[in-house]
Amino acid sequence: MLGEISYGIYLLHGMLLYVVVRFAGVSVGYYGIPALALLVIAVAMFMHQFVEAPAIKFGKRVSDWILRSEFCLPRITPSASFAVRASSSGDDNAS
Repeated sequence: MLGEISYGIYLLHGMLLYVVVRFAGVSVGYYGIPALALLVIAVAMFMHQFVEAPAIKFGKRVSDWILRSEFCLPRITPSASFAVRASSSGDDNAS
């Protein structure tokens, strides 16, 4: 679980520390650090559950739709790419 919310903790800890100190007027002291840590973890869990996980799921659906659609660019295989380069790099001084 901590691995899933670690990025959220990384993103949120600075903002929450700023908000708590600046706007709430609370001094983060000896007892404030564990309380702030719990707050950061709780907010990161909330953000993961209701923002990050749905966004990842949506991105996968969009990606699957693009891969299934007929609007995709044709896939280029390494052999086809080599054949195009080999035929275009022929002797230009044949005239």
